[in-house]
Amino acid sequence: MPDMAKQSEEMGIVEILHGRRAFDEIRLDLYRKAQNVSWLATGPGLPPGSSMEAEIGKCLERGTNFKILGWRGDDSFKDRLELLNRIRLLNKDKGKIEIRFYSEEPKWYLQIIDDTIYAQPYLHGTSMFRTAMFVFKKIPEWYGFYNRFEAHFTEMWNSAVDIDKSISENEPKTGKNI
Repeated sequence: MPDMAKQSEEMGIVEILHGRRAFDEIRLDLYRKAQNVSWLATGPGLPPGSSMEAEIGKCLERGTNFKILGWRGDDSFKDRLELLNRIRLLNKDKGKIEIRFYSEEPKWYLQIIDDTIYAQPYLHGTSMFRTAMFVFKKIPEWYGFYNRFEAHFTEMWNSAVDIDKSISENEPKTGKNI
């Protein structure tokens, strides 16, 4: 076990959460304190019983900035697109929300909340509630995977399609000029 603890530390893992439910229990407190949230998921959504508009809206009022990346291949892509865009268009607060979509199927669920990364692999046939979520801190003296995850998010963000372009690509073609 000492070798495993040392290896985890060298990778920058500071905690392992037992599934997405454990993350959801602390997520709102993390958002309330955050300046920046970057979110990469198949289809960014919140647990049942949560209101994305209310939760993100309150964070935007306080000045939290969001970068949300969603996967175009997710079944709920269109619904999420409309909801996230409504939040974005109605936002007149201190914080900013940017939304992009990408076509490559993600391998990890990521939330980068200020200087902490919450990362959970997508494993075929395994519930997100039964898959470990790894917590990485940005600590310079550790080799860590933090920089790799952060670079991965940035690369995905830079290659993703902005929501405005995504909406125009998904609008039905009527043949009429407006």
